[in-house]
Amino acid sequence: MHHILKKRPVTTGRRIIKGGLGLLTALAMVFSGLSAAPAEVRAAELTGKTSMEITADMGLGWNLGNTFDSTGGNLTNLSSLETSWGNPKVNEALISGIADAGFKTIRIPVTWYRAFTDKNHTISEKYLERVREVVDLCYKYDLYIILNIHHENWLNVATLSANYLKIGEELADVWSQIAVYFGDYDQHLIFEGMNEPRLAGTTQEWTGNDAGYKAVNYLSQVFVNTVRSTAGSFPNNAERCLAIPGYAASSSAAILGAISLPTWDGELCKNLIVEVHCYSPYEFCLSNRNTFDPDDSSDTGGIDSAFKAIDELFLSNGVPAIIDEASATNNGDNTEARCKWLEYIAKRSSGYSVPVVLWDNGSNGKSGGECHSYLDRRTGKPTEQKLIDAFIGGAASVTAGSMRKGPSSEGELKGLVIDGTVIWQNRSGLKNTQQWEYNYIKTPSKPSFYGEGGEIGIVYKPEGSGEPKIILDSSANSAWWIPIDMARKETKDVYTIAWFTYADIVKACKANKVNDLKQLSDFSVVAANGDITTYEIVAVGGSSDSVSFYANGVLISSGNKLPADPVFKGLKFLGWYTTRTYAPGTEYVPGSGNADTIFAKFGLEEKEPAEVPTAAATTSAPSPTQAGNTGGVTPTTTPTPSGSSVPVIPIAAGAVLVVAVAAFIVIRATRKK
Repeated sequence: MHHILKKRPVTTGRRIIKGGLGLLTALAMVFSGLSAAPAEVRAAELTGKTSMEITADMGLGWNLGNTFDSTGGNLTNLSSLETSWGNPKVNEALISGIADAGFKTIRIPVTWYRAFTDKNHTISEKYLERVREVVDLCYKYDLYIILNIHHENWLNVATLSANYLKIGEELADVWSQIAVYFGDYDQHLIFEGMNEPRLAGTTQEWTGNDAGYKAVNYLSQVFVNTVRSTAGSFPNNAERCLAIPGYAASSSAAILGAISLPTWDGELCKNLIVEVHCYSPYEFCLSNRNTFDPDDSSDTGGIDSAFKAIDELFLSNGVPAIIDEASATNNGDNTEARCKWLEYIAKRSSGYSVPVVLWDNGSNGKSGGECHSYLDRRTGKPTEQKLIDAFIGGAASVTAGSMRKGPSSEGELKGLVIDGTVIWQNRSGLKNTQQWEYNYIKTPSKPSFYGEGGEIGIVYKPEGSGEPKIILDSSANSAWWIPIDMARKETKDVYTIAWFTYADIVKACKANKVNDLKQLSDFSVVAANGDITTYEIVAVGGSSDSVSFYANGVLISSGNKLPADPVFKGLKFLGWYTTRTYAPGTEYVPGSGNADTIFAKFGLEEKEPAEVPTAAATTSAPSPTQAGNTGGVTPTTTPTPSGSSVPVIPIAAGAVLVVAVAAFIVIRATRKK
């Protein structure tokens, strides 16, 4: 059984860093006698796997929501920390029911600050023991477990971007304890660094800004450093899968593109997983709409966009992902519509080999909003078997990984566009199902890739008489709808390519008083005169080495040549790479032309980064994880524990002063061949 020292020296974490103690010695001073979990829950030990192999085996999952993550109760009554939002204590019937239903993964959200016993963030031993009891039950039923920190009132705050250094210290304090207490569990146990980290209570709470993205990326690096630093005493933590979110765990392609993958020992941290939440469409999943049409792209576009971005940004670079929160609320017994949604997202889950973990808060209501219940908390039986069947059956109906490679990757479109740079690819063939005035496909990048003499080619299949039209938007002179007609088209095999010239684009923009193409803010493709299915958008020709690039999702510059040393406040440039994983041998040489999309690797500067102003506080949409068993329980909070303001993070022995953080600048270059 596990044992933990009764009293934790409250300054030891800082002594490890400032005093230079070896991690093995320092941890031995704090914790003692951790032995393996009971033999009955370790029948099939799992080690030596990559995070890609782990996620491929995780299948579909279920969230133990509104239980250990609730914010009511107190340590005097330990059970109240688990039941204050209306759900019963976890029992074995529930855990066995999870496995019986066909789930292979359970996510255990935990709010730890309620169990702090002092101002130094020391977690109650009794609370750790209770969480461990549930983890051991999950091991008994051969489940993968995602353990996180959830509604932490010291992390999700309006001042996140200004105080991330101090917050990082507290994050390290908390994760150092969790990592050690569960350090000998094998790879069935996954650590998730943060839940929906965001500028809570601000106008940008759910959309974020550059400062918020930077803060979250920094904290993910702190999390990785903290856990990996314990590997000397707990070797399983060297290979443990670590899940990191983007800002607010958003499924937005732009926010996913702003994620900086943490490094360790000077290279991309091994066994990372990107964690994403997907409640799309919002009106159906978390509000009061009770219809969902799997054949309508306005219903499915958000889901498709999330999986596509995950595939292109992470899976294609060898980094797996998990959608560890997703659900559709019960609104007036809309079982059939929920079944369609569950089947749809489960098909994508299997098709992309991205596990989806259902959010369940135990709320059995039928009023929309926060009514997410799939299993009875006392018996473990499905609340509606149809929902479980649709979810499990949807995944089983699609070959694992079959959606990951689009037509171009399989060679089907190869040769249709010669010497072109693919600037947008729709791997699943997103269809415009309505007339062009009402529906469109938006690309993830601004249209600053044009160059004189260049053309834009759109590869599509017409549905009847449908054909594409480009729509450009600009805030300049409120030119929000600038339509561009194709100059010509050609047919190859079953595809058609529509061509749009640079000259026509310039002419249309000037007619709308947009005199500089850098003033354009959006680029969309609409279906005119019928329906179309768009597969690719390709830039051909144009100015030599004309580029536009982004750092953490924010446009830094647009010019006629690649910058040798890009500048991003608070970060030190470490070099150009042709892959997001910065693998040796993929270094990019400016002017070599060996890549059209290029990534910049950064590290934190040795000095403390300047604080960044935050947005003013205001009312915002609620988090999709705070409803009690009846949907009407209002979570309560306790005062934020105070901690030291010393801006430090754990660093491995012998590490250089620059702590590598993988921040990306995406270079999209259009070159004249």
